[in-house]
Amino acid sequence: MEAIASKSQWNIYALDRILTSPLSLAANNMIELRTTCGWKVLVHKTLLCHYSKYYEVAIYGGFQEAKNDYFDLGLNKPCAEWFVRWLYSGKLSGPDTSTDIGELFRLYIFADEKDILALTRDVMTRLPEFDPYLSYQEIVLPIKSLPSSSPLYKFIVAWHATHWMPDDEDSERENQAMPLVG
Repeated sequence: MEAIASKSQWNIYALDRILTSPLSLAANNMIELRTTCGWKVLVHKTLLCHYSKYYEVAIYGGFQEAKNDYFDLGLNKPCAEWFVRWLYSGKLSGPDTSTDIGELFRLYIFADEKDILALTRDVMTRLPEFDPYLSYQEIVLPIKSLPSSSPLYKFIVAWHATHWMPDDEDSERENQAMPLVG
């Protein structure tokens, strides 16, 4: 029995259905994704569009990048590799995914911007694996980039409030004002 291919959760049945469809097998069904450092990869348009309304509108709605057959992800190479690996496997695994929460935060911000709900959910499930003591440097990007209604924003605020220790504060953080509630 085939499971329903939901866009809100990565699904092997969706991958199989998408990659074996006549549209996916067409020669023009690939699009290039690029990073800021020059890394490039071809991915199936139909798979990218399945998980992202943003890319669906961009590709089939006539954005300039789609006419050029590429999109600049605005990600560094590790984040771009995680994204492509996740797109085809549903796994957030790789050489650095267990050590750098900052990269995971960048991936979440990207997924949030590109409306990839399944990826944001998968990132959220990985967060409890990390050290509960988040430094200011680790949380500043998501706090400044995400709306206060974002699940990751709320998670960071709750996590920081739960695990904060008065002696964790250093003069650098004390001198920088950053509102945690928007």
